Order: sequence, then C-alpha cells, then structure tokens
Amino acid sequence: MKSTSIYSFIVLLFITSIIQVNAQEINTIESNYILDIDDDSDAKVAYKSNTLSKKADAIDPLLDSIVYYRYTEHTLSDSVRYSKRHYINDEQGNQVTQNYYRWKDDAWYPHTIYEKEYDSNNNQIFYSEKNYSEDSESWIWNNKKVYFYDTNSNKTLYEYYLWDTDNNSWKGRSKQSYVFDSNNNRTLSEYYSWSTSNNSWNVKPSSKRLYLYGTNNNLVLGESYIWNTRNNDWNVNPSSKRTYSYDTNNNLILEESYTWNTSYNDWNANPYLKINYSYDVNNNQTLFEYYLWDTDNDSWEGKSKYTNAYDSNNNEIIAEHYKWVTDNNTWEKEKRYDYVKTKSDISYYYRYSAWSANNNKWYVTLLAYIISMENSYLTMNYNSLIDTAFSQIQ
Repeated sequence: MKSTSIYSFIVLLFITSIIQVNAQEINTIESNYILDIDDDSDAKVAYKSNTLSKKADAIDPLLDSIVYYRYTEHTLSDSVRYSKRHYINDEQGNQVTQNYYRWKDDAWYPHTIYEKEYDSNNNQIFYSEKNYSEDSESWIWNNKKVYFYDTNSNKTLYEYYLWDTDNNSWKGRSKQSYVFDSNNNRTLSEYYSWSTSNNSWNVKPSSKRLYLYGTNNNLVLGESYIWNTRNNDWNVNPSSKRTYSYDTNNNLILEESYTWNTSYNDWNANPYLKINYSYDVNNNQTLFEYYLWDTDNDSWEGKSKYTNAYDSNNNEIIAEHYKWVTDNNTWEKEKRYDYVKTKSDISYYYRYSAWSANNNKWYVTLLAYIISMENSYLTMNYNSLIDTAFSQIQ
C-alpha cells in the first residue's frame, strides 16, 4: 500500500453494561477508526486488538448498532461515514443477527449478514454468512457452520460448508467429530474430507487425534494418526504428537510437538514446535512465546509473542505484542494496548500504541472509549480526547 500524508484519527464508543439506557432512545453508537487510505480511497482498518473485540462482544446485549466514520485530515473537519453494524439479540441475550452495511452515494447499502442459532442450553448450533449482490438485488450464501452437542453441552460434531455458486449447492470444507470421557475431557477427534464425486462427506475420517490426561485432568499428550487408504486402516505409527507440561498450580507452561521418523521408526529427538507460558503469583498468564524449529539454521525461530500485566484485582491492564527480527534472532516490541481507568468509576478507555524502533518509544494509534451516560445522553469531552491523542501521535 502506498504511503499517504493524510492524517486519520478515531474514537471508538461503546455502552457499558452498568449503564441503564433505553435502547429505543439511543440505539446507535458512532465510532471512528484510524484508517489507512490508499490512492483509491479504499479504507482499511490499520489495527484492531483481539482483546478489544472480546470486550466489545461482552457488552453486545446493550448494543444496537455501531456507525464507523473516517477522517481524512488532521483538522477532523471532513468526517465521512464508512460502515455500520446492526445487532439483534434473542431473549437470552445471544446475538442472533449482525447486519453489515457500507455507506455509498449518501445511503446505507447492505453488504453482509451473519446469523446464528442456539439450542435451549444456549449452545450455538448454527452460523451462516450471506453477501448482498447489487446486480441481482438479492442475498447470496457464502458459508455456513452447524454444531451438535451431547447432554453435557460438549461439542460432538462440527461441519463447515461453502456455497458453490456455479452449482447452487453446498460443498463441505471441514468436518470434525469429538468423543469425551466421564470427566468431559475430549479423548478423540476425527477429521473428515469431502468427496467431490459423491458430493458428500467421506465415510472414513482422513485423520484422528487421541488425547491422554494425567492428574487433575490435565492434558499431557496428543497423538495424530493418518488413515491409510491402501490398507483401509489406520497407520500403526502416529504422524505427530504434542506433549504438555504444567507447574504446581496446574498452569500450562510448555507445549512441544514432535514428528515420527519413518527411517528410525521412532520419534525425532528434538521437537519442531514449542510454546512457552509464564504466570504471576495470582496465576494470571503473563507470557506467551511460540517458536518453530528452523532446520536450515538449526535454531528456533520466533513466530508469536505477547506479554500481559494485571492490576491488584487481576484485571488485565497492559498487553504487549512482539515480532521476531531475523537479523539478530531476537524479539522486538510491535504493538501494545493499555486499559486506562478514568476518575469516574464507570468510565475508562483502551489506548493502542505502535512501537517505533527508531525512536525507542510507543506512539498512540487508537483510543477506544467506554463512557458514562446521563439522562440517555453521551457525556465526554471530545476536544480533550482528540488533543491528547494527537499530541502523542505527532
């Protein structure tokens, strides 16, 4: 994407669950994302944290819709509507419909609709996605997922389909079945492939994974096997395995994956994958490190790392993400978010930052405000927020 001198800024607004508000009086939250805009004005979100997404999902029962705006200059004088999401929940508070719109020609145009269904135990049993065709002025299937559960609400079957527009029919993409023991531990996973000739799932699974548990029902071993179509049976030896280690508090601290060496008819001595975890004294996870073995250089290559910090109430307040630098085989800071409490007990915000290696400091890229409401009106000082953000960005 080409660089641009156009400035952008955003404020993302939500309603907290502790606010009592009539959704019919105020049912739309307007938010502004930082957007990276190319020469064709095709706006794309630069960065969005998974943690924020989870927080947003948690307050969806009070959320009717979100309208996204974009700014294309530093003065913030040309706010332009960009997209809108509208939510519908059932009586149990489950989100059953999400409509996504795009702003064009001074009007909202339907773009995508996501639908979910739940059973009486609030287990999700169906998901679908449709895209709107302006040419035919109709909705066209994109994909769907179906789920099945046992009496203990353990997921026993998952099927994923894609819509074949040429034949106007569903084509299976992924199918998985699961078996559980009396402690609700998953002991078996089987994976099925789609038969294009029969236009149905193959009767025999293509692979399976067995799970073994130790004390305290901790998963200690997972072994994968491949179905041998020539012998019409499972291969005697597994294709891979993953081991799991725990500390004295039953926290997972290490995962290692190994492959089977057919030449020696035994496991390779060294793992090809490892994941490290660390925790604080309150058992809050503070570290995640994911590595793959580089066979060319006979060394570990980092793939993903993040660290977390918590307050005295075990609330996550800082998350930092790192990237691997191959030149010196070390981790370098990349992204960060801070949970910042304001003076009000019901007002706080998320501050997102990007790391500048040249200047050795963080630069704010996004502010997401969770704000209070009085008499069904939003109350916040926009100018102060904007000035604060830009003073840190520039």
